[in-house]
Amino acid sequence: MPELVVGIDLGTSNSVISVVLEGEPIVIPDPDGNRIHPSIVHFFDDGRTVIGNAARSWWLQDPLHTVYSAKRLIGRPFDSPDLKVIIGSYPYPIVPSQEGAPRIQIHNQLHPPEGIGARILYYLKELAQNYLGQEIKKAVITVPANFDEGQRLSLIHISE
Repeated sequence: MPELVVGIDLGTSNSVISVVLEGEPIVIPDPDGNRIHPSIVHFFDDGRTVIGNAARSWWLQDPLHTVYSAKRLIGRPFDSPDLKVIIGSYPYPIVPSQEGAPRIQIHNQLHPPEGIGARILYYLKELAQNYLGQEIKKAVITVPANFDEGQRLSLIHISE
């Protein structure tokens, strides 16, 4: 079987992963048949996580440990005016790292927003591999038009 390349739209609210098979585009579903995957990660006390649709219900049940819209924080310095405007809208703490980048504090651990994006990308890759029955090594990931060069480079690094 030829090596497949998937396409990923890593969205702020939702993400989608697709592939072209025999000339037909297919949006890859999760095990429940959902083809749109919320860009949400929930962290349990014991370190386990759930991602996507499985994490959606935790958004209301346990908002302090359910990360959403992390993409808005990628590649921005903690003291940027844009970040100051949005930081108060998150229920979980966002604190500066020693380098001045934003970090999401969950269960006394600091998570870079790029790390949240990486978890979502890994989840999407696993969905594709399970659906297609083969390892996925290549992907094209969309980059928002309004991302600056630093934000684009941040996305490149998490996808490697």
